[in-house]
Amino acid sequence: MTRVISAVILCAAVLTVSSTSAEDIYSWTDEEGVVHYSDIEPVSPGAPVATESEIPHDASEDLKRSEKDQKEIDAIYRERAEKERLKKQQKRAKRKKRVRPPTREETIVAEEKRLEKTIADLEAKPLSYFGSAKNKRLRLGYYHYRLEELKEDPDAYFGWKSK
Repeated sequence: MTRVISAVILCAAVLTVSSTSAEDIYSWTDEEGVVHYSDIEPVSPGAPVATESEIPHDASEDLKRSEKDQKEIDAIYRERAEKERLKKQQKRAKRKKRVRPPTREETIVAEEKRLEKTIADLEAKPLSYFGSAKNKRLRLGYYHYRLEELKEDPDAYFGWKSK
């Protein structure tokens, strides 16, 4: 019972405090029929509206700001154009490098690597892949022979004419 009485007293106190601290709420309807609600009293029609004071226009300062802004914009465009130029130059260099035929030394090194990789791959295969030990020896022997031939005389290996 005391709990019920305490709850009623607490609710009454809260309602009393909240009603005394509440601000006035204003409502009004504008010329277009829209209803507005606010805690600020509406301005009566024809009353002067408070505005901030305007800063007078200074044409020379405006021109200085415009020139400064234009210089910054020009610098950004120049920087972007330079980046694009460098990017195109790098693309051309890559394309030129891709398009040019490999040199003699590059061709020899690439073929040597290819043969070594083929030998390593074949050595890693199980005997059942070849069918017999003899077949495995023959296949590996062929690639070892080709590698030796390449190292001894690349011109003969590729069929190039000796100079």
